Formats: sequence, C-alpha cells, structure tokens
Amino acid sequence: MLARAELAAAMTALGAPGGPEREVWRLLYLEDHTVAEVAELTGVPEGTVKSRAYRVRQLMRAGLRQPLHDGGGR
Repeated sequence: MLARAELAAAMTALGAPGGPEREVWRLLYLEDHTVAEVAELTGVPEGTVKSRAYRVRQLMRAGLRQPLHDGGGR
C-alpha cells in the first residue's frame, strides 16, 4: 500500500492537473475508460492515447522510485 506522500510524489511527476498525461491517467486508470473512449473524449488518435499511457506509466514508476524527504536521517 502506498503512503499518501508517495502517491502525491508520483502524481506530481504527471504534471499539472488537466495536462495530457494526467488526463489520460484519470480517464484510463481512475474512470476505467477504454483507449477508444479516451481518444474520443480527448479528441486525439488512439495511438496518441497509448503513447501518453506509456509515458504515464514511466513517470509514475520514476515518481515512486524517488525517496521521500521527511527530514529524518538514516
């Protein structure tokens, strides 16, 4: 289970709310739309949706790999 801070860091990696990557993430993974539905809703080709979804997965992985800076020392 991800801590809220970890999820927030990963979300930050997706860019500003309403940006293309964050929109694709929201529509595909939160609202569970198909690629075809996301393409129609966003007005871009299905291939673009797939490319953005790939980018979203890469950004989320990178965001989740970043250590949290909680001020504690190890």
